[in-house]
Amino acid sequence: MVGNRQSKPNYSLYYQAFRLPEVVMGGQLNAMSAVLFPMYSRVRAEGMDAVRNAMYAALRLVALFSIPVGVGLALVARDSMLLMYGRTVPQGVQTMELISLTGCVVGLGFATGDLLFALGKPGIMIRLNAVMVPSMLVAMWFVAPKGIEWVALVHLVTAVVFTGIRQLIVNRIVAAPLLPVLASLVPGVVVALFVAAAALPVRLLTGASLVSLVAIVAAGAAGGAVALVVYRPARAELGNLVAKIRG
Repeated sequence: MVGNRQSKPNYSLYYQAFRLPEVVMGGQLNAMSAVLFPMYSRVRAEGMDAVRNAMYAALRLVALFSIPVGVGLALVARDSMLLMYGRTVPQGVQTMELISLTGCVVGLGFATGDLLFALGKPGIMIRLNAVMVPSMLVAMWFVAPKGIEWVALVHLVTAVVFTGIRQLIVNRIVAAPLLPVLASLVPGVVVALFVAAAALPVRLLTGASLVSLVAIVAAGAAGGAVALVVYRPARAELGNLVAKIRG
């Protein structure tokens, strides 16, 4: 995905590639965060078992949203760049693909971030960020001459590493085994695989256009719907979410 050519960084193009994932995923994840923190605060008084089960539920929720949506945004990167900005620069498309995949990982971090605050341990977040941000900025500075897609790759790798570290720390605090944590991600991963299986062939067989964008979105939506039909845990999780939204 990432080329080896040397290129002058185009940071306005990076912003363009960042914008759609930010709008689509950022607002929804922030809304989820507004729900997760009160939930964690409420169940904290019920004991660690309740907190642990709440974390599993939160992971299932954010995974079911962020992983399929991030994959879907990566698949429509080429066509959405054309629609929004009137051009498809390979650097910009690759950058948006990487940023979209980064959103999959960042979304999972919302489940543990709100839990740390609810448990009265914001210092862990502060210490992790104190290491993560300088590390990411230094790495970006070194790779920036190679192109903005390399900057996006650093963003993705940093998100994977530090989200994973934070999850392991939270697992230890709430005494959560690793396997149930990983199992909480499975419904989102399964739906994302169905989305990719349906939409990727359309992306590969079409050129950049509005028609292609619509076709990719329709194929991805159909794939996601099939996943919900054939995979009961994902369907059950979506049903629980709808029930909670209805109050």
